[in-house]
Amino acid sequence: VALLTTIGTLVGGAEGSGGEWVFDAEMLLRVSDPSTVLHVCVYSSVGRDQLLGQWVLTLKYLVTQPDYCKHAPPLARSRDGSISGTFYLSDAKLRGSAVRALGPSELGKGFSGEVDMRLHWMHAASLPPPPPPKRRTAMEQLNENSGETALRLGNVRELRTALSSLPLRLSCGEVSFRDVSVGIKDLFTGYKGDIEMDLRDELANCRSTSSRDRLYEDRAEEVTDVVNMK
Repeated sequence: VALLTTIGTLVGGAEGSGGEWVFDAEMLLRVSDPSTVLHVCVYSSVGRDQLLGQWVLTLKYLVTQPDYCKHAPPLARSRDGSISGTFYLSDAKLRGSAVRALGPSELGKGFSGEVDMRLHWMHAASLPPPPPPKRRTAMEQLNENSGETALRLGNVRELRTALSSLPLRLSCGEVSFRDVSVGIKDLFTGYKGDIEMDLRDELANCRSTSSRDRLYEDRAEEVTDVVNMK
C-alpha cells in the first residue's frame, strides 16, 4: 500500500540548500500483519522526482521495541503507545540504515536529512476489516517478500560490518542431519498450482474445508517427490 502526502511547505532555509519543510499530513493505514514493513520516502518535486531519503521499520517493533530504529535521542513514548521524534533518513542505497552503533547516528545527523514524525499503531474495533488482498501469482508474492527482506536488511555492507563486530563467534566442524524427509515440488508461476488445477472439479464439490484440505493433502503426497536422508 502506497500513500502520498501533499507537497510540503518551505518554512526555513532555501530550496535545494538544506531547507526545512512541513508536510502536516496525517495518514491512516489498516494493517493486521506485524511483519509489515513501514517504508517512509521523501522525494524532491523539483523537476524529475528524486529520492532524498528513506526510513524503514518493521511494524512489530512499534509494540515490542520502539527505539529499534534510526532516530535522534530522545524518542518520546506516550501512554497511548505512540512514539514521536526525529528520525534519520538513509540515502537511496540505504546507507546509514543500520541500527547497531553504525553510521551517522553517532554524528547527530542522517545521510539524507531527518524527518519528524509521530507513529501510533493501535487496535480500532470500529474499523471494518481490510479488504481482501489483490490476487497475485506465486512469483509476485515471492518478489514482494524479497523486497521487504531487502528493506529489513538495509545496506548489506553496513550489515556485514555490524555482524563482524559481534563478540560471539561459532566455529563449527562437521554438521550431520539424520532422519530428515524433504518434500520437493515444482514451483508454480501462475495463480494456481498443478494440484489445484487437477482437482478443480473435485474441490468445487467438497462441502467442507476439512474435506478439501484432506483431498489436497492426499494428492500432494501422490505427486510430491520425497527425499529421505539418513
